[in-house]
Amino acid sequence: MTTTRPENLGGSSKGKRHQILQLHRDLLPGFDLDKPALSTSILNYARLSRPKIQAVYDQLTKSVSVHSEQDMVTLWRRGFFGKGSLSRSEPSWSKRVQNRIDEAHGKEHRMTSEEVTAQRRKERIVYKHSKKLERDAERLLAAENSVRGISSEKGSSLGSPITTPAVELEQDEAVGLVEESKEEKSLRRQTAKDPSSSNLQPPAPSTTTLVAPPTWHLTAEHTQLQSEEAFFLLFALGALSISSVSPLTPDTPPVILTILQAWQQFLLDSSILSLSSSIPRSLSAKNPALSRFDSPFLVSYAVYHHYRSMGWVIRSGVKFCVDWVLYGQTGPVGSHAEFAVIVQPNYVDPEDEKTNPFRSWGAAEALGIGLAEGETKNSWRYFNTVNRVCSGVKKTLVLLQVLIPPLSSLPSEEWISDNPAQTIARFQMREVTVRRWLPGRMRE
Repeated sequence: MTTTRPENLGGSSKGKRHQILQLHRDLLPGFDLDKPALSTSILNYARLSRPKIQAVYDQLTKSVSVHSEQDMVTLWRRGFFGKGSLSRSEPSWSKRVQNRIDEAHGKEHRMTSEEVTAQRRKERIVYKHSKKLERDAERLLAAENSVRGISSEKGSSLGSPITTPAVELEQDEAVGLVEESKEEKSLRRQTAKDPSSSNLQPPAPSTTTLVAPPTWHLTAEHTQLQSEEAFFLLFALGALSISSVSPLTPDTPPVILTILQAWQQFLLDSSILSLSSSIPRSLSAKNPALSRFDSPFLVSYAVYHHYRSMGWVIRSGVKFCVDWVLYGQTGPVGSHAEFAVIVQPNYVDPEDEKTNPFRSWGAAEALGIGLAEGETKNSWRYFNTVNRVCSGVKKTLVLLQVLIPPLSSLPSEEWISDNPAQTIARFQMREVTVRRWLPGRMRE
């Protein structure tokens, strides 16, 4: 695969090989340390072995999941693969349930990253309320001093002396303001509507006892793998075993997918999302998902394989209106994503673009559905929208130009479905970074 080095995006010089291995020693999937090409002095503290993760492919939902807790931890700690189905990113549901059990039994526990984030948000709310109360106290004191100064200058009394009680609210009162119960809020609204009911007193706070969740909650979470992640672990690293199961036929034993079977299955799954009804769903050479270079999964996996092989931690960027986001060497744990990537296929043969059955706007035209300007991925309105979003979240927008080889260069219709490695090697990629130009800040 002829590509531009993505580490040049950050403008930093390429580090030495032993430095890269030192930084990634905890994430390496495993090496044959007997080979002289690798320096064993860096990894002499332990002999790494390639893990074998057991995953399940659901034929109904077209998804790949990992259910073993040990495998879930291994996937996250050795490459940040997958996402917890009941967590924001790292699968921490089991630990959070265990913390609730320990808290109910009065035991000490260590908070997870999600619990720390939730606590920081509460502390931030309390801090904002306390700062607001301090500003209000300063305004009242300034107003009182101003009135007293005017009274002393005029030398006359302004009626009864103005006494303003000192506003000294402690941190506990701010916490109480944040954690005000729903009953107190409804009582205050009722009092505002009916003044005669102001003599009602709020109910006394009830002491609640923590109830430990049931033990089956500990195993309720699984790790969800994207198709690109699953195939990379199977094809590039050899660290995954995928079993295909069907919920409609539970008595049928699971089938272990080979690399070629998983490749063809993921290619077919990507074509199901197309709007075109003319795409056959069977495993045949006539299916364009198995015989075209612009198959959605093929292009997406080529991009994923490209950045993973360069050392980036690549994850879905749908949250930021882009295709992928790139994390540095420390992954999502160490910092936020540095780059946001939009994949832009460029066809070597313009005729191949006209016959693309996977593009949403092309299928919409075939069905007689009109799309407004800005709804296509290559429009200026879409580009400016994504650029504005990336600027707001402090990410550098990267336009990844993927050159689609011409269909005329295919030896046969079955070549793509039978040769995943040679197919991926045919792609060429170029990156272009984009920055939002602000006239008020960039005059110099």
